[in-house]
Amino acid sequence: MRHEVKKKASITALSVGIILLLASTANGSGFVDRLHTIAEQAWQDEYIPDSGIPTTPLTEYDNFEVTELFRAVTIEELKAAVTDGYPMPWLEETLKDETIPWEDRYWLNCRMRAAIAQNTHTFFNPAGSQIHIDADAVFPGELYWREHMIVDPAGWNVPDESIRPEAAELLDIGHSYTPYGRLVGV
Repeated sequence: MRHEVKKKASITALSVGIILLLASTANGSGFVDRLHTIAEQAWQDEYIPDSGIPTTPLTEYDNFEVTELFRAVTIEELKAAVTDGYPMPWLEETLKDETIPWEDRYWLNCRMRAAIAQNTHTFFNPAGSQIHIDADAVFPGELYWREHMIVDPAGWNVPDESIRPEAAELLDIGHSYTPYGRLVGV
């Protein structure tokens, strides 16, 4: 029994040693690049929902066009744009446009919902109905992805005479919400 344990430990140590040797000498053969690719794919599988539709990286397009879909300069303009619910007709048309890669439409939806929540403290459930939350502040949980918003409930963190914080890092407490207004954590 003891001999088998030593044998397994020796084989494990030898395997680790071979892998380390290969990794240290295989940079030229692309081994390290392959490991980075595997790590990146694992990250994408965890954080980006799979649509089942293959996407073409932007760098492979010959020409692409940036189009401004919507502009609201003031919070009042933003509130007026969503009085009939979410998504607005122009946005619903864009989100259903299958010529736009699925992931781009997904992130556009997340960021639009985040911008509305951050500026109006209003979320929209999957049916498009408003969910207003009384809060001192609403911040993106992740500055780029915006799949979650941090809601600082009214009166919890900031005394009335204080200046409201400008970034989520300055808050010491809050609730995490999905772009649809569902509470997912504290």
